[in-house]
Amino acid sequence: MNTEWTSQRREQFLSIDESDFNEVEPGLRASRPVLRVTPADKRCTHAYYTSSPLSADGRLLTWLEYHETRIDRRVKLPITGRIIVAASDGSGQKVLQDNVHGTVNSGAMQQWLGETHRVGWIDRRDCWWVADCETGET
Repeated sequence: MNTEWTSQRREQFLSIDESDFNEVEPGLRASRPVLRVTPADKRCTHAYYTSSPLSADGRLLTWLEYHETRIDRRVKLPITGRIIVAASDGSGQKVLQDNVHGTVNSGAMQQWLGETHRVGWIDRRDCWWVADCETGET
């Protein structure tokens, strides 16, 4: 294992000058403008960093909106929320499924299925679900 590369990357990351960063919200700073499209009073997440919340044609977004605004990671209770789809600017929000069981860090792993307007996700109680955003069928 090449630990020198890891050490160099860590040092580079820790040496970033954040003095010109703007606070987007408490605890979140960015060097470029950030537009929030999810509700500010809700905790929302999208799958994992390798999945895009944006549909292949760039017209729609999807995310999991948690029912709880603050999640206590120490308590082993089900984390529930609802799968939301909206236009890429956040307008026209529509609930695809409510009472979905997800996780703190990856939601319900919701993701776009290929070049379609179909979203797939995992409900931690059951299995995979798929919904068509145009027809509403699950």
